[in-house]
Amino acid sequence: LDVPAGWKHLNDFNNKNYVLNPGETQNIPIRLSIPQSVVGGLAYVVNVVASNNKKEFVGIAYVKIPKYSAWKLENSKNKIYFNKYHNKEDLKIYLSNKGNASELINLKFKTGNKLVLSDSANNNNYILLPPFKDTVLTYSVSTVSPDNTTYDYAQNNWNDNEILVSAIGSDGAVQKKNYYFFDLDNNYFNPRNEASSPLNVELSALNLVSGQTP
Repeated sequence: LDVPAGWKHLNDFNNKNYVLNPGETQNIPIRLSIPQSVVGGLAYVVNVVASNNKKEFVGIAYVKIPKYSAWKLENSKNKIYFNKYHNKEDLKIYLSNKGNASELINLKFKTGNKLVLSDSANNNNYILLPPFKDTVLTYSVSTVSPDNTTYDYAQNNWNDNEILVSAIGSDGAVQKKNYYFFDLDNNYFNPRNEASSPLNVELSALNLVSGQTP
């Protein structure tokens, strides 16, 4: 009995003899142990060789493992801040595949008018993610110069500082995540409540007798 690598047969058939009478049929069950990391969507070959005193007989069986799709688009944070000294930040995209088959994932980006995505990102980013694996994709995002920014008052520009990431799986399933970018406020004003301020006392001294030293 020959099985794929990593598979185990639970009952031993090696060098075991069976007696068949004329016209008799025997069913011999075969029990296999399949590893959890086996790749799905494929058919695996199991060979059985039986022999008598004259010749050998070969039987072939195919065991098909169904495909189980369980990929996911994730993010550790969806709010990213720029500061006045550094207007470039990283956009990190997390992809995980807990299914038993490889997933070809197409990433698409919709970038707001005030943001610039690195040249490595386009609408034809295909990621081949093996089963039981995950990966982190990092892209650089910078702000557009205010001189090159135009505001269209006829439209709602609420998503100018947003990047929408869409992931499309091999089966057509779509997952989306939004990332928001903000300018970090570098000025802070601490308002003081006058009612809670310390008590101020003013003292004045007058010399009423001008001929004497007080």
